[in-house]
Amino acid sequence: MSRDIQSIGSALKFLQNKIDVTANNIANNNTISYKKDYIVGESFRDILTSKVSDRVTIMGDGRINPSALEVYTPGVYASATSIDLKRGTLRETGYNSDITTEQGYFIINSPEGEIYVSSASTQLDNQGYLIVPNKGRVRGNFGEIYVGGKYEIDSYGTVRSNDRVIDRIRVVEFIDHENLFRTNRGDITTEFDNLENINNPRIRTGYLEESNVDLAEEMANLMEIARKYETNQRTIQILDELYGKAINEVGKV
Repeated sequence: MSRDIQSIGSALKFLQNKIDVTANNIANNNTISYKKDYIVGESFRDILTSKVSDRVTIMGDGRINPSALEVYTPGVYASATSIDLKRGTLRETGYNSDITTEQGYFIINSPEGEIYVSSASTQLDNQGYLIVPNKGRVRGNFGEIYVGGKYEIDSYGTVRSNDRVIDRIRVVEFIDHENLFRTNRGDITTEFDNLENINNPRIRTGYLEESNVDLAEEMANLMEIARKYETNQRTIQILDELYGKAINEVGKV
């Protein structure tokens, strides 16, 4: 296959990844505390520089063995999908069960393991534990928070029931913001050693944090990506026609 077509093909794949990420951001525009994703691209030149530094060996006579470069073709590639942790706009609800951290994230024990959110509506499950519906049980300093009855949450995350302190919601911060992942349900998770506790958390009750997705920006991005995708498709068609003429016509001369 032509290197030109391979290069454009890599660009099409990269643009398709960007379309998928942008469409997912748009779909979660109304999801409470959702943090949008973005694609980090890497060019052939970036890969070339990195792999030469990492794997190319210096031979005894001073020659360089470029074996590390043989598996790469020119183009652009999606090296990673990252999460934008910028906070969204606060919306007042007036319900004490709606909570938003001023800094950091509280922990939920979900079916897919621990996940981390900055805002959510809480309630009690049928066993009396504090939960975020459709996600899981909220973690406190002493484990899952069992309330049993009517409850309230103060600005420090302390959970009380009938004027009795039950526990305090545990709030953490990520050490490395690049070491974050999404579960199959789209929630944020990370490794245990990438967390540090916030000892004196501040929580706003009666507020929910909107997603940080700017719908107008994402729609504009989607249209721009679509135009680039169409341009690359046309370029491949033109190259295919040129190669066809070269083989079928020029070769006859």
